[in-house]
Amino acid sequence: MKSVKIGTRTSNLAIYQANKVKNILKGNGINSEIIGIKSDGDRSLAGNLSKSVGQFVYSIDDGLISHKIDLAVHSSKDVPVNYNSKIQNLATLERGVTSDLILFRDNLSNTRLSQLLKNSDETDPEKALKILNKKSLVGTVSGRRQALMLSIRPDIIPISVRGSVETRITKLINGNVDAIIIAEVGIRRLNESNKLDENMLELCALRLQSKKWPTAPGQGAITVHCLMDNSLLDKGRIRTLLNHDATEKSVDAEKRILEKMGGGCLYPAGIESNGEDVNILAAPENWRRITISETNVNLLKYSGPIKDFKFDTDSFNIKMEDVPYIGHSPKIISTLNSDRLSRILVKSDINMINRPVIDLEVVKDNWPTNFLSSIKKRSEWPWLILTSPFAARCAVSIIENNIDIGRIPWLAIGEGTAAACFELGHTVSDCAKVKDSEDLLLYIRDNYPKSTKFLIPQSNLSGDKFVNGLLEQKYKLNHWLAYNNSSIKIDGVEIGDNDVILMSSPSSVRSWVENNLPVTKNILCMGRSSYLEITENEYFKESSVDIIETTSSEFIINWWKDKRGD
Repeated sequence: MKSVKIGTRTSNLAIYQANKVKNILKGNGINSEIIGIKSDGDRSLAGNLSKSVGQFVYSIDDGLISHKIDLAVHSSKDVPVNYNSKIQNLATLERGVTSDLILFRDNLSNTRLSQLLKNSDETDPEKALKILNKKSLVGTVSGRRQALMLSIRPDIIPISVRGSVETRITKLINGNVDAIIIAEVGIRRLNESNKLDENMLELCALRLQSKKWPTAPGQGAITVHCLMDNSLLDKGRIRTLLNHDATEKSVDAEKRILEKMGGGCLYPAGIESNGEDVNILAAPENWRRITISETNVNLLKYSGPIKDFKFDTDSFNIKMEDVPYIGHSPKIISTLNSDRLSRILVKSDINMINRPVIDLEVVKDNWPTNFLSSIKKRSEWPWLILTSPFAARCAVSIIENNIDIGRIPWLAIGEGTAAACFELGHTVSDCAKVKDSEDLLLYIRDNYPKSTKFLIPQSNLSGDKFVNGLLEQKYKLNHWLAYNNSSIKIDGVEIGDNDVILMSSPSSVRSWVENNLPVTKNILCMGRSSYLEITENEYFKESSVDIIETTSSEFIINWWKDKRGD
């Protein structure tokens, strides 16, 4: 037999897996060589894996179809339920551990990663996540991990941390996130290859209890593909050498269940089989919308015989009712138009009614396109800065037809903007957790090197202060008219004596005045620019104005208790 060409991704972990195949073949007299191939997943820093199922697989399998390689080696969890009919799943190697680990940046647990890898201790996920501070940034772009995590801690802000395992751990050490959730099997394989340095092994870590945190279908196993009609390959012999029957049976069962549930796109699920039984935790289709309102999502839970599992989408989907109105004043009248914020506040007995006074329209043709082909290194890709929830919704709306915007990392000014992205299926790569553009300038100065390039979508009413601030700090940037603000004609707003107006932007303030709408004694506003717009206008001279200083919901709840505690 001629030397077998083994195709794989080029990360250390992927090379480890390809070498495992190579060594088994070598030990049985079959020569082979490894061919490294960049996958589509390796060419993206975007925050949505569920819309790109198979992105780590297709480019490698294309090498089979073009006859550049004879075998393609994949992590089984990355292999989609359905793939090219020309491709054959030749073998599944014996499975490694299936657990997920949570690694912490600070000393939040007593167990170091190096110690954890020497034992089998498990921690209840609820206990593990309880360690984290409120509004912590946790790195994971996996829909399954995000859904399981937010079902326990809906206040946590998911962050897209892409790249190799080593890259993700380095981002944790550098302080990009407070924790990351990662597959133990990858950590173990890299440790065996001496690819984890002392700083990595000294991180605090916990192993998440598999019963309450089931694995992704196929996690821990290695799949080998070949061309269906490759007659030059001794497929029977290679399968005999590589395939582990019990692992293949388990992975196949997990994938079949995943297929029943829509392939993992609609219902992110942990599915772990053990012989004839399976343990399943899955989130409903609208889990993102539920969790951004800081509400615990109810997961589908099943543990029992595989043959008895039934999946009924109608009974599983959870309808979100309209935001309840408590039925008494005082209330908040908000120009933000945030259903999310209303749902959070009503849980603290605070009514909020949305009264938007601004109409916003995306200017799609102005957004930059096809700009990544000339940039060789992903580390040199620009960051998209999103300074409002509407900017976030604009960005998500255009990525279907503007691929490059969808591939680059996104920086959100605060949790509301990050939540707007997340609800629509995109996880930001950083969240500054600041209240306005002035604080965002300071955050960027302290956290981003001067070599960073930024893309900044702006409205027709945006000032130059933020852009000029970045230019003064010697950052490279591109800014453009991305969306238009226009005032909405409002006939009137019913306001009670103790009601409060929440102004979301300077343009909302101006529209409120143009509409000659009534003014309340107290006004809350978002950002210093809104504050100045209000306090410098005689229209609001009788009002007391407070800037929302911290996380919007937390500040409002505390302010309300202080000012409206009676």
